[in-house]
Amino acid sequence: MQRLMETLPRLRRGHPWLTDLLLVVLVAVPPVIRPQPGWRPVWVQAGVYAALVLPLLWRRRRPVLVAALVTAGFWVQFLGQVWGQEPGRGAVALAAVLATLTVRGLRRAAAVMVICAAGCVVLWIPAWQRDYGGPGAGGAWLTPLAVGLLLAGAWVFGEYVRARRAYIAEFERRVALAESERIALARVAVAEERARIAREIHDVLAHSVSVMVLNAEGGRLMRHADPTVVDRALGIISATGREALDELRRMLEVLRSPDAPAGGPDPVSVGPASPSRPI
Repeated sequence: MQRLMETLPRLRRGHPWLTDLLLVVLVAVPPVIRPQPGWRPVWVQAGVYAALVLPLLWRRRRPVLVAALVTAGFWVQFLGQVWGQEPGRGAVALAAVLATLTVRGLRRAAAVMVICAAGCVVLWIPAWQRDYGGPGAGGAWLTPLAVGLLLAGAWVFGEYVRARRAYIAEFERRVALAESERIALARVAVAEERARIAREIHDVLAHSVSVMVLNAEGGRLMRHADPTVVDRALGIISATGREALDELRRMLEVLRSPDAPAGGPDPVSVGPASPSRPI
């Protein structure tokens, strides 16, 4: 059952015509086309019923046109007394179209449709009073009341579906906005961290270069007085230079472009000095 409940919305979104076909089937379920005293011939019933039901297949693409066709079919049903004094067939089709109009936010077209249907029902009341009325009888008012409640329920249902869809769309929009803000903040944080690391490595490199320069100058000044000082200075310069190379390699890894391939070479290849290369 749970899998079915999860599959139905996905199936409805992928194949909306199935919903229209199901609606037509539900509206057409009552066995209305049959010979009956006081009703029109079967072929007239079939024609009017087709005018009421078949336009529902196009209610998504042409909701206003479908509403006009169904309303016209409802008037034809009344004027021709196709099913006698029973308006239920057309009222169900009217309710289906009215719900579609309100879901689409076409309130003006829905209001015009309700006014036209209400006018038809008002004109129908004298016939109901004649057939179902009498002293103390309230049956003449039950049918228009039922039609009114049916149309009101269709309007409320359509407004509910429209509000729910708007809520879901707004919720999804806010989720997408929050996700984009999270990604943007994460990128800013990464950029700030990389900038901080680069500044720290720059300070370390500047210090290392300063030590190398000072030791080189000191070794140059002491090369005649004390050769051992020159050896120590060269050792310090060599060790400091290697540390600086390590820091430089780390800086290049940290500052590597995010779009660069993970296994690709660094933009600048830095490695330990070759024995044949002077330090």
